[in-house]
Amino acid sequence: MASSSTTIIVSGHNAQWEWEGDKSIWQQYPTNIQQEISQAFDAGNKDVDVNITDEISMTIKFSDMTQVNKKTKFMRRIRLCLELKDENGFFVYEWQNENKKWESYAAEIMTKIADAINNDQTTLSVTCQSRSYDIDLKKLIQTNTSTNVIRKIHRVKSMAKLPSNTSTTSNKRSLESQEEPTQSTTKKRAVSASSGPEKSSVRTVTTIAGQAPVDVECKTLLGKTHVYSENKDIFDCMLNQTNIGNNNNKFYVIQLLEDNNGKKYHVWLR
Repeated sequence: MASSSTTIIVSGHNAQWEWEGDKSIWQQYPTNIQQEISQAFDAGNKDVDVNITDEISMTIKFSDMTQVNKKTKFMRRIRLCLELKDENGFFVYEWQNENKKWESYAAEIMTKIADAINNDQTTLSVTCQSRSYDIDLKKLIQTNTSTNVIRKIHRVKSMAKLPSNTSTTSNKRSLESQEEPTQSTTKKRAVSASSGPEKSSVRTVTTIAGQAPVDVECKTLLGKTHVYSENKDIFDCMLNQTNIGNNNNKFYVIQLLEDNNGKKYHVWLR
């Protein structure tokens, strides 16, 4: 590997495992975690749990190429990049879904593509979730053999790097911080509630503008509201489902919004 003294091998290919950070910036896993992921994949496991720190554990799912924080259930995409014949660097092949978004191929398909390139083959057939596809590496297309639906594919060179300090500790810190949103402006309000004639309690609620952006499709409330948060709980959720077999990518957004100028709330769904 270009950024590590230890070579990661996946199905006979030099490889690197990466996760997608904020703003779609891909980063490498620490070397020891890449080795754990590779061993699990080559053993035919469907997923593997890896410990980022003593407190943080992730489940790596090969079926939909995601990582899930076991505590928060926060999910991010992962990908497998491989060294290819006569090329310098690590690469991943992607296919274009119906929304014109590019999705990385699953690790199993990536290894088959690399095998084909090493054998000077320009076409190959793959099966994913009981569906068969023909991939043409010269024409850069993927064809569903049952429906004849054709989708574009392309190859991307990985620019993912480990932090400047490539020690295991520094990389664990990088992965640990990925779940923490950036804090911009903080506004605190005290809310009092009476619990009886002689007792009262005061609860502090923190509303942080900018921890999670209001969905851009919520046009009528943009600039007028912010995503509500209470202590460390941010009332913002996005559910994702990537299905390579069906060539689709679905998501569902749920947000609790609070008016900037008053105590009025809205639930936004799409």
